[in-house]
Amino acid sequence: MKYVAVLVVVISGLLLGACTPRNTHFGEPVPEDISASWRLAGVEVIVPETLTVSEHDTYAPEADIVWHGDPLLPGTTRQQQIAAIVKAGITDAAKRLHGSRPVILQATVTQFHAITPVARESIGGMHNVDFTLNVLDARTGALIMGPVAIEADEVALSGAEAYAAADRGETQKVRIRNRIFRVVATWLGVAGEGEQVVQGSAYGVGR
Repeated sequence: MKYVAVLVVVISGLLLGACTPRNTHFGEPVPEDISASWRLAGVEVIVPETLTVSEHDTYAPEADIVWHGDPLLPGTTRQQQIAAIVKAGITDAAKRLHGSRPVILQATVTQFHAITPVARESIGGMHNVDFTLNVLDARTGALIMGPVAIEADEVALSGAEAYAAADRGETQKVRIRNRIFRVVATWLGVAGEGEQVVQGSAYGVGR
């Protein structure tokens, strides 16, 4: 399981700060001459019902969906909550597309495994966020590009560091949304200076 090396990752994070390794993959970036012709018409996020969900407050619940960053109010589901986060991150990136061809970015979530409250209070870890992405012609529905497997993990803060970040508005939700934005923006070729991310793996990180 990915969480075997969580303590190693936390220690590495203390040493490396912003350079803490996390799993980041998005295949070959879209050629700039292609993405420059696109204009965002919409973002769709699919969270399959086959994904398992856990509400257990343990260090590493064995489930595809683990999210405690929003209260689970009556009439809401974890699937709806994570779909909103993923959609927001993708939209933040894709709204920078200003070409003439309207496109729809369609994401299918394969894993959204954030840390639990008990892990947030103690060892921290990694938010594992995986989805596939298709680019569709908004007029015809034809597939232009994809599916592309996106892995956009983010370092999960813990203890006093997590509380301090939340106090300044950097909640788990904001950190995950921003990471999705940076990964998708890099893939689309629209990331600004300092926003680009580098693909790579952190062995043993996560579930």
